[in-house]
Amino acid sequence: MFRGQNPLLLIIPVLGVIVLLSLFTFKDSSYVKFTPTNTQSNDLSDVKIIHEEELRHVQELREMVGRIASSLNVSFNHKVAQNKKIDKPNMGNMKTSESFSQRSQQTQIKEPNVRLLNEEDLKPSSSQILFLVFSHIGNYERRTTIRRTWGNPDNFPKQRAMFKNATYKVLFITGFAADKIKKAKEESKKHGDMLITNRTENYFDISRRTQFGIHWTIRNCKFDYFFKTDDDVFVSIPNTYKLFYQDAFAVEHKTSLYAGLMHMRGGPIRDKRSKWYIDKKLWGQTIYAPFATGMAIILSRNVAERIEPYFEWKNVFPLEDVNIGFYVFVAKVPNIGVRPSKGAEFVLDYTVAVCSHYKRETITMHPVKNEACMRKLVQASQQ
Repeated sequence: MFRGQNPLLLIIPVLGVIVLLSLFTFKDSSYVKFTPTNTQSNDLSDVKIIHEEELRHVQELREMVGRIASSLNVSFNHKVAQNKKIDKPNMGNMKTSESFSQRSQQTQIKEPNVRLLNEEDLKPSSSQILFLVFSHIGNYERRTTIRRTWGNPDNFPKQRAMFKNATYKVLFITGFAADKIKKAKEESKKHGDMLITNRTENYFDISRRTQFGIHWTIRNCKFDYFFKTDDDVFVSIPNTYKLFYQDAFAVEHKTSLYAGLMHMRGGPIRDKRSKWYIDKKLWGQTIYAPFATGMAIILSRNVAERIEPYFEWKNVFPLEDVNIGFYVFVAKVPNIGVRPSKGAEFVLDYTVAVCSHYKRETITMHPVKNEACMRKLVQASQQ
């Protein structure tokens, strides 16, 4: 087909196709870009359809590159995606794009680059609900408040009895600070409920710690539901039980639930003054996959297990809630139940009167920064 032609000229079409193919991947070659067809729609099925269309385009481009590479007798090794690995382009050892291939390989880390500094203090646990509370290593008072209030199952005997004494476990996960580690390790030995990681206490590293929290808990804990929250969040234990065991949608999707304060068609903030600013180079599209805000990321264990193999550990997207939403999206969990929040279930209340704003249906409330307020809200939830 290409006899008599300059081999250098033949490489140009291959590189052109590679460029087109790269447009369908995220910055670190582990993300599929989203191309919404209707940014006003709130129908989750639209997102699923978009995803399937994107993957079809990627497959078509991959096959085209393969045919050209074969014609040029160029090595083109594509590792077939397994059930638990993302279906995405892999340029392998293609000689005509060696630098591209090397960059792709350098960005891929499939094992956690996070380690625990206190693993000897932790024991395997078993409960129906596992709360993973994100806490700055220096926030001893906030952790103590949670242990005394909603984090203590003994405070809810009547409510637990209503749900066959369903159990729950609270674990805290922190980063590292040299001037705080000694006291934190003493606290860990006393309570045995902390995952102290070697990661910096940086807001934009919470994504990586969230991934590690899921990675570690599914290997060391038995649970039906994973509930990520923060140490300045009030959690209503009675209403959490009602969500899991009485809500019709949650019961139907017991093994495939994704819930919280859901943003069904949220998108990146481009204002550089914002804490949540995302550059177009990091996320080029105008929409995210549906995601639950960080104060309450709720996953059935099956969902947590399905998304974990997709985690990329080097170039992690800096917003942990958006990051988890993306993984739920690409994992394509069968019968996924993305549950839109209702009314005052998950409340962001920055008023000075937050302690008095508990509603009958409230599951979480943020921010709550002192024990007196937390106790008041717990008492309201027990009524």
